[in-house]
Amino acid sequence: MALQSSLFRGDPKLEAAAVSDAAHIVPGAKGEHVRKIQLALNQLDKAGLDSDSIYGNATAAAVLAYKRKRNIINKAYQSQADNIVGKMTIASLDQELLQQRPLGPLEFKVRGGQPVNRILPLSPFIVRQSLVSRRESFAVTGPRVAAPNPQTITTTSRWPPNSAGMITCLNTGSTGTAICTNHGDITQLVPKPPSKKVVFLSDFSLGPSNQAQVLAPEDGGRVSLTKDPMDMRLEAFRPGNATIVASRPGVTKIHSVEVRQNRKAAVPGGPLTKLAANSKFFSASREEGGEFDPHNVFTGRPVGPKRGGRLINLAGDGETPEFEDYQVDLDHSFDPVGGFRPWADDPDPSTFIPDKSASHITMRGTPLLDTFIRVIKRIAQPGCRFTYNGQLEFLAAIRSQLPGRDLEPPIIEKGNGTKQDPDFVLVARELS
Repeated sequence: MALQSSLFRGDPKLEAAAVSDAAHIVPGAKGEHVRKIQLALNQLDKAGLDSDSIYGNATAAAVLAYKRKRNIINKAYQSQADNIVGKMTIASLDQELLQQRPLGPLEFKVRGGQPVNRILPLSPFIVRQSLVSRRESFAVTGPRVAAPNPQTITTTSRWPPNSAGMITCLNTGSTGTAICTNHGDITQLVPKPPSKKVVFLSDFSLGPSNQAQVLAPEDGGRVSLTKDPMDMRLEAFRPGNATIVASRPGVTKIHSVEVRQNRKAAVPGGPLTKLAANSKFFSASREEGGEFDPHNVFTGRPVGPKRGGRLINLAGDGETPEFEDYQVDLDHSFDPVGGFRPWADDPDPSTFIPDKSASHITMRGTPLLDTFIRVIKRIAQPGCRFTYNGQLEFLAAIRSQLPGRDLEPPIIEKGNGTKQDPDFVLVARELS
């Protein structure tokens, strides 16, 4: 009789083993049919096998334990059970799988991250980018599953950087796998490999992972679902995105992981008061008697900021009192001095910088790339003051792409003409 369980039926090697002594499955065998036997033993006997498709010592011991427990012995020539999967064993496994009570839906339970139940249409640009890039990341860098939709991405959780918690898979049937894949910055329309690891998933019972031995930056971890429920440790490292694809025979569910730095308080300290020579807007350097600068690299922090809205330092790292540090993408939201920075376009309403909400935006020592210009245009109020201390080569872009008027002539600080010491410019501009 043909095998009937959904796990076994139709597999030619298992079907053969059910009717032919010559097709018995023995230690040393390899292949998909072995993996299905391992999954069955996990589901029926909680064997805890790694479903690696190899009939090794652990699988042989689990087969022997299964047969002893059920007294599966061919009394025509045996007096005790062995570790071979033959006709009687296949039939027993198949019938137990068939009779087992149907499992409930495969589900995720999160402890450590915050559940996310929103897709906020904050602006057409952000929504379009996020959807396009996320769909492409599945097609290009992620598991080979359908593009995300409410039937595939079942849940989403948000985690702070440098945190850890537990994600539990429910109704696993003690079979299957959970595979975690890290993705690149979702603000990019064409996904790129992450520069550093975002998260790592491991068996909770094994303790924290040894990251020194996890070499591939895109490796998010793989866990065999050998228990029901199955507890898995999620370690979050840096802002970015990941997906966990959990599957048991015939069922696949996806959990989306977002690692984000939440909004920080403004940099502490009183307002700066000491001005650089020939400027009404920029602070003096330490050599000129200026206030303490935590980095002691650049002059030109904003003095007397334009108030009435939020004070935002893009790519800042704790250098400007009263200003909030933000970054314009996820891949660059870490600074070795200032730590992790929130993302200006983060869809979470507690972190997102609303349109037209900033009365003063400042940048120091950071190239004025298109990603920064887009965010500046979005968040700047009419009349917002923009102060910039950076390479002279970006002066033309400021004037052409950020309409408004200069509040004073640009102050040029001459370098020695090398890439390491270029010419710098201080620009104070009122944006229209």
